[in-house]
Amino acid sequence: MVVMVVAFSGKFSSDIAFLLIDMQPFLTKYVDDAELGRMVDSQIAVIDFCACNDLPLIAVGYGLGSLEKDNPKEYGMMERLRVAVGRVPRHEFMKKYTDCAFSTKAVDEQLKAWGVGEIGLMGVYASECVKACALKAVRKGYTIFTAEDLIADYSIMTVKGKSEEWYSEKGKYFPNHDALLGYVRTRISK
Repeated sequence: MVVMVVAFSGKFSSDIAFLLIDMQPFLTKYVDDAELGRMVDSQIAVIDFCACNDLPLIAVGYGLGSLEKDNPKEYGMMERLRVAVGRVPRHEFMKKYTDCAFSTKAVDEQLKAWGVGEIGLMGVYASECVKACALKAVRKGYTIFTAEDLIADYSIMTVKGKSEEWYSEKGKYFPNHDALLGYVRTRISK
């Protein structure tokens, strides 16, 4: 796999970036349809905020393609999200090989190239892949944050209470994406 790390030479508005984790149909099919629709709408609102405010975003998942960003079959990401991510000026699609997005050095290297210290998390599954990523990010010195409507679990094993407690202990956990974006607005400068 070839990974390109591109450093941005312009002025950053903050040290915040977002990770979109495992939003692929073969994984999201286990999330309740109503919850999935709400989550995707909330994620798109955050992605659009990233696009308007020069906040970088990495979409990571099992089998996501490396260089041909216009190939949805290779990426396997939900089409609405893939299109939204493509509107973010500083975005990458990256492949992972385990539950954790940091399973390869590429994610960490790209975040460092962008000067990131704080990561907003979105995706499935809150108790597995997103949590594995969050734990590794904290161990690497990043601050993490997420919101209830940006992450989900299997329909049959919803652990919202446990997820809220865990994410609150390890970082910041917001009741919804609007509250999360309110926090981000206080952290970015124009």
